Amino acid sequence: MQRICGILICAIIFCASGSVAGAQAKVADTVCPSAVPPLKSLGAVTDPTDVVKIADAARGVVRAYADCIVEARSDGAVEPNMHYDEIRAAQYDILLGRALMVQKDYDGAHAAFADARKLSGDVVDWVPQPIGYNMNNKLGSGTVKNSGYTKSQYYDSAADIVKAADTELAKLEPATDKKQAPASPSP
Repeated sequence: MQRICGILICAIIFCASGSVAGAQAKVADTVCPSAVPPLKSLGAVTDPTDVVKIADAARGVVRAYADCIVEARSDGAVEPNMHYDEIRAAQYDILLGRALMVQKDYDGAHAAFADARKLSGDVVDWVPQPIGYNMNNKLGSGTVKNSGYTKSQYYDSAADIVKAADTELAKLEPATDKKQAPASPSP
């Protein structure tokens, strides 16, 4: 029941903007413009209980953001563009995973949650490359900029997605029953 409520809440958020035309007119993404058509498709799903359509639309959004991740990486735009794209893909991976859980496609749900965990974990673990330079002074002292204490501007969102993915993965991975665990051989 909690799974259905979770997916319904996510779907209602996407569909709650009143009319489909109004929702589609509001969709914009300047960092990843190729995600706009799939986002509009997701917004066009009028029945929040139709998890098949939600999953199909979410899958399209994830693919669009994955393409933008590749493009941002090739352009060297890790922070903020690639991290933004990773966060957005991870968000829709969570939606996709929840929709697949309701459909009892546990392998697909596991893959979506694992992908969300990986993408958001990359953002959480990221630290900028340190940039060192030497000042031309009598002491010959050096200075290091970005010494590893700066986080992505999307760190907090990424940490929330990591927690959500871990929670959903824990629901899918059953705990080992100690009574049924094989006994270790005695020497």
